[in-house]
Amino acid sequence: MGVLGASAILVIFFVAIIAIVILAVLIGRIYRKVPPNTAMIITGTGGRRIIVGGGSPVLPLFQRVDFLPLETRMVEIRTQDILTRDNVKVEIDAVALVKVDTTSNETIAAAAERFLGKTEEEFISIVREVFEGRTREVVAEVTMDDLLHKRDTIAESIKKATGEDLSKMGLVLDSYTIKDIKEDQGYIDALNQRIIARAQAEAKKEVAQREAEMELAEAEKRKQIAQYRKEAEIIEAKNKAETEQQKAAYEAQVQIKQAEYQAQARMKQAEYEAQTRIAQAQAQAEAEAKEAEFLKNARIARAQAEAEAKEREAEAEKRAQIAKLEAD
Repeated sequence: MGVLGASAILVIFFVAIIAIVILAVLIGRIYRKVPPNTAMIITGTGGRRIIVGGGSPVLPLFQRVDFLPLETRMVEIRTQDILTRDNVKVEIDAVALVKVDTTSNETIAAAAERFLGKTEEEFISIVREVFEGRTREVVAEVTMDDLLHKRDTIAESIKKATGEDLSKMGLVLDSYTIKDIKEDQGYIDALNQRIIARAQAEAKKEVAQREAEMELAEAEKRKQIAQYRKEAEIIEAKNKAETEQQKAAYEAQVQIKQAEYQAQARMKQAEYEAQTRIAQAQAQAEAEAKEAEFLKNARIARAQAEAEAKEREAEAEKRAQIAKLEAD
């Protein structure tokens, strides 16, 4: 019983593992996931469902799963033998970026109805035909000059015209650019020559105009320089006259001051001389008075004492010498 029981448990274990594996495989087949750049279209039992960037269970045998790429596709368009309004045959090379419109399930469903099961080449071929047809319609309404000089405007018109057709197919146009415009009738070369000739003529005209402007500017400059020189000469003459006038006035003031100083000096000299004469007269008068007094005293002294005559005489002489020194 022990061996049989262990074998039974082992069998049950292996059966469980096999069942789990089978269940996992079935779940993997039933639950399908899709990345954000792909739409999963589920049809069959339960109707149509559209899953973008998610997952959903799918019943084998009862439901069908298809995948629709949502990434942007680049479509190169070369439309040949297009006639413009002025009957110039041209060839236009352009490039468009197109993708499935994912704004709603209805637009994705429209794209699925048109392109599901189509190869990449078939998808691009269908889109290219739309652009070629609309390009012919738009270009037929414009002239060659418009095509060359209003390329962005014409590209916008083609983009607008094709946008409606693409919308019906569940697509949206990201961008449309005209890369090149060709023609084999020499129109572009002739136009370029005219443009070059016009540019050269305008350049010559501009050069002549600039030279004339430079000559006028130079003449105006010379005129201004002459005017400045004249004004400078006038200012210099005026300044010179004012300087001479100021110099004359200064010299006159100097002469007046000198005359005043000389007169004051003469007055002071005369006053000094007068004072000197007065002082000399006073000194002389004092000397004479002293001399008279001395003589008087001498006579009195001689009369008083004969004995002292010699002494007084000597004293008188001494006084006379002193008086003489004082007088000098």
